[in-house]
Amino acid sequence: MADRDEERTISSQRRWRHLSRKKIAAENQVESEEVKLQEDTEKVELDPTGTKKEASESQGKWEEEGSPEEQEEERTPTPSLPSSSHMTMTPGEQLPSAQLQAVLMRAVKGLTTPTLEQFQAAEEELRTIVSLHGDKMERVGDIVGRILTWLDNVCDPRARKAALRATALLAHSHPQDVVLSCVAHTLSSDRCAIELWKALGEEPQLPREVLQQLLDKLQQRRREEKSGNVSLAVSEI
Repeated sequence: MADRDEERTISSQRRWRHLSRKKIAAENQVESEEVKLQEDTEKVELDPTGTKKEASESQGKWEEEGSPEEQEEERTPTPSLPSSSHMTMTPGEQLPSAQLQAVLMRAVKGLTTPTLEQFQAAEEELRTIVSLHGDKMERVGDIVGRILTWLDNVCDPRARKAALRATALLAHSHPQDVVLSCVAHTLSSDRCAIELWKALGEEPQLPREVLQQLLDKLQQRRREEKSGNVSLAVSEI
């Protein structure tokens, strides 16, 4: 009888230990699942569109690309400012003659830029300066001489045409200075001379002025020759 009671006691103890181990294992499993669930919850987040993102991936991208606010600022286009080398002057803007000449020659040299956009910007600036401020310029003959010297070293047809067009526009306000400078300047080739006088002749209302200046120049030369001949004859007497 005592032996049976002892066996039941041992059996009960074994069952208890077995149940205790199962309970502990179950508690450990539950705890492990709770930890895993919490970690998964922390990893998963929703972006503003409701799409799931992995936190670690999002954080990595933020570190490399910046926060969504910073990325939005980068996507927002920044208003472009005009280039310092091609700032178009406005009708009300007044500059001294020396500065006008510097801006004009800068635009002329900008005609040889490699891209179409830069060329168009330089052409527009040049046209604006001459159209709005050409009548205020001084020493126009020197300006035209510098343009013609520049033309001798430029092969780009569109750049040459734009510069000659500006020269013709200057002739509207300063016909004598432009024509006399063109006559006095020795161009490198007949082609350059033909292009120059053709540009002056094609400008509306300008051919008559150009022709008049040329006639005046020829008459002045004739008078000088006559005066020189008279002086020579007097000296020989």
